[in-house]
Amino acid sequence: MRQIKDVLRLKLELRHSHQHIASALGISKGVVAKYIKLASDAGLYWPQIQPLSETDLHHRLFGSVKRSSGFLAPDYARIHQELRRKGMTLMLDFANHYGTTVLPARPRRPQDKAKAESAVQVVERWILMRLRHHKFDTVDEVNEAIVPLLERLNAKAFQKLPGSRASVFAEIDAPALRPLPTQAWEMATYKTVKVHIDSHVEFDEHYYSVPHALISQTLEVRATQKAVEILYRGERVATHARSTHKRKYTKHLPHSPV
Repeated sequence: MRQIKDVLRLKLELRHSHQHIASALGISKGVVAKYIKLASDAGLYWPQIQPLSETDLHHRLFGSVKRSSGFLAPDYARIHQELRRKGMTLMLDFANHYGTTVLPARPRRPQDKAKAESAVQVVERWILMRLRHHKFDTVDEVNEAIVPLLERLNAKAFQKLPGSRASVFAEIDAPALRPLPTQAWEMATYKTVKVHIDSHVEFDEHYYSVPHALISQTLEVRATQKAVEILYRGERVATHARSTHKRKYTKHLPHSPV
């Protein structure tokens, strides 16, 4: 379900194309179109979607239109399979934290990043070539030499378009910039786990408690250097300080059955 909200954020807030969204999330354009249509049919826009939990969003989308008894739910097994791809979950986590998206170019397909390749070439010609005979003793000296050349390059008028790199940045990019989150992103490890009969899950040879009602359910662990978050259908159900004690238990009393 987490991918449904990612799709809608990338489309409704960031205005990416169906193809870019599909490439970034590792799903088909048909799935992207399906989720966007569901949101449209439900009359939902991003300001309304953003505060919703994943479960609430799922209910709003899949409970908002009439369906026959033969309605097929999303292929969650397929979604989880895609999320287990190396780097996929970590990439989405990073993108969500900073309110952005990652659209990687395909391997050995330079045409996917033609503008980036062209920009590198321009910098090599206008800056690096002019500094090639200079000798620098520190990185700070290199940066000091680059700054005025970079300012001149950015102020240089385009050949076929109005304005310059600096004016386009001021007009288009700068207004769209956002302040960074107050808390820096922290790299996390993800693992799919199943709740044991004693209402604990195992991560890194340590056992963490979860609500008793989730026994036998499949959950997802998100672990950072200091904390362990446990998610059910995209929602956090438990948080613990990460422990390095092997084969020990970390318990939260309200998780125990009454």
